[in-house]
Parts: sequence; structure tokens; C-alpha cells
Amino acid sequence: MTEVVLSLVSSRPETPSVRSFMFTSEPPAKWDAGQYLMLRMEAPGDPRGPSRMFTISASPTEPRVMITTHVVNRTPLALRRRSCSDGTSRSSRTTTRCSRW
Repeated sequence: MTEVVLSLVSSRPETPSVRSFMFTSEPPAKWDAGQYLMLRMEAPGDPRGPSRMFTISASPTEPRVMITTHVVNRTPLALRRRSCSDGTSRSSRTTTRCSRW
């Protein structure tokens, strides 16, 4: 597994409860269709811990990593995500591992 640091570039709502998050990566991430990633973001008080698995929703030909997920606004991780402003990396940097299903 390759470990990269992701920085949130932007996010957009797909529906009222689904949101896509676009990231740049260092070093540049490379992935195949069907791969997933383990995203680690510290969220104190989250009983599920800091790691979540997400399918990469961007095509491998796209320059940015994108995940799309159902957003539950009551979890500590969701509250942490909301504190991450688009275009900044201060609180949106995360360690990620890419794997195949």
C-alpha cells in the first residue's frame, strides 16, 4: 500500500445528504478503477476511530482524488470535516492508503 497526504481542494453537494470531496495529493496518487482508500482524519471523541474506507469516485485519468459519501452531520468526524475550509490544508491533511477491493 502507498501512503500519501491529501489536501482538500473543494467539496460539492450531490444531493442533500451526499457530498463529493476533491483532494490534491503529495506525492501524486495513482490508482486503478475499483480501488478504495483508507482515509485517516483525527476527530477526538469519535467512537469509530479516525479511519474510514472510501471508494475512489474519480477516474484514474483525473488529476485529483475524489470520494463521494453519505454525510451524517452528527458524528465527530463530520463535525471535523465541516471545520476544513475548501482550498486549505491546515485541517484537511490526511494520511491515506490506497488498496484494491
